[in-house]
Amino acid sequence: MKKHFHSAFLFPFLFFLSYFSFAQTIPNIENIAKAKLSKWSIGVQINTVDKLPPFTMFSDNNPLFHGGDIRGGDKKNNSYSLGLIINYIFKENISIRIKTGITRINMSNYYELPYLHDGTDDISLKQTTTNYIPGIEWNIVKGKINFYTGFEAPINIYGKYNYKANDRSINNGMPSTTIITTKIDGGLSAGIGSFLGVRIHLFKNIFIGSEFSYSLLYSKIGGNETYEQIDIDDASGTVFNHNIYTFRESIAGVGLSGFKASLNISYLF
Repeated sequence: MKKHFHSAFLFPFLFFLSYFSFAQTIPNIENIAKAKLSKWSIGVQINTVDKLPPFTMFSDNNPLFHGGDIRGGDKKNNSYSLGLIINYIFKENISIRIKTGITRINMSNYYELPYLHDGTDDISLKQTTTNYIPGIEWNIVKGKINFYTGFEAPINIYGKYNYKANDRSINNGMPSTTIITTKIDGGLSAGIGSFLGVRIHLFKNIFIGSEFSYSLLYSKIGGNETYEQIDIDDASGTVFNHNIYTFRESIAGVGLSGFKASLNISYLF
């Protein structure tokens, strides 16, 4: 309940802070970068990775996340989220902006299963999300520090979730491999959000900064979920079992996004 309260509080807090800052904007951008000469900025961002949607297979019981009853687990998370942001300064310290980004989920876990006669399990999850986020931003400048805030309208496009597990075991002296592949449809989310950030003028037209954002989104993710299982006799290479099942699981509705943070570097021209 406490976690839910904090999540519900953050969005209106950033929203009204953005509104208040807009109403109190000080028309001063002289130290930001020569507003009369510079109209554009471009930058790159490194973002926090969003949480996975609450599909059944992504529950805490999935060994991808904790390894279960294992020994020698080798859990890895090589996920990342990168973005490009372009600002156009059209009125003193007010600018419109567009962000594009890509988030790549790449998680894996390899471990031994002593209860399966010295078996092993090698599992992975891969998925890609792209986003397009137009917004409006206004700034308050204090020396070489630029505080900014604003509103944005995020659009997120989710690719398929691809989950794969290779289970190897020895039963009655016979080694075998079970390959399980699960694919869940992606989807779309869109809504309105607010952001708050700071930039520091390093030298010439180069700035570094950080940003925090939160959004209220309508999401529709999932649909068809395909589960395929192939059992192979390792000694002969023969497939002795092959099953494909199709389920329906989706997530639809309005809710608050996760709190997102980013680091950025930008160039004004």
